[in-house]
Amino acid sequence: MLRGRERAPLGFWTAAILGTLVIILVCGYRSGFSGIDPADLLLLMGFVSCSYGYAEGGLLARELGGWRVICWVLVVVFPFEVSGLIYQIARHGFWIHAPIPKAWAGLAYATAISQLIGFYFYYKGLALGGVARMSQVQLFLPFASIYVAHWTLREPVDLSVILGAAAMTLIVVAGKRAVAARK
Repeated sequence: MLRGRERAPLGFWTAAILGTLVIILVCGYRSGFSGIDPADLLLLMGFVSCSYGYAEGGLLARELGGWRVICWVLVVVFPFEVSGLIYQIARHGFWIHAPIPKAWAGLAYATAISQLIGFYFYYKGLALGGVARMSQVQLFLPFASIYVAHWTLREPVDLSVILGAAAMTLIVVAGKRAVAARK
């Protein structure tokens, strides 16, 4: 909101805060409210940095277009990724375990589909719809991750996830209506 100089009504902020609380409660319930681990803090830091990156990408996509933004993002992060790779090779050798063909296929999919094509449409959506309005879609991602983990890894989906996703849907719809009513 600040980076894009967008304004949103109180209803938007209420929905955003409620959505965040629903995610915290559902995730806390699923972990047994066992406390905050260092991994939780790292996840929070990742959330904040990714949120800023998404906002910047959405603003840049207005000027450059989605393809250029994601391509430049991948070019900029490449030295960091190579540095991480060199560090891992120095610590563990070239392979910890030799990758199987499924792992290579997963890497190719994540690179071509999730990163390049997926972010093209994501940044284009941010540019067209506005960073503030489109940001609430992010509130669905924890639930989407849980459902994908269910389909791929047979993770259980309990009533808390179903109720949380239903509550999130209502919250996002209310937030979008608040923004639409303001226009």
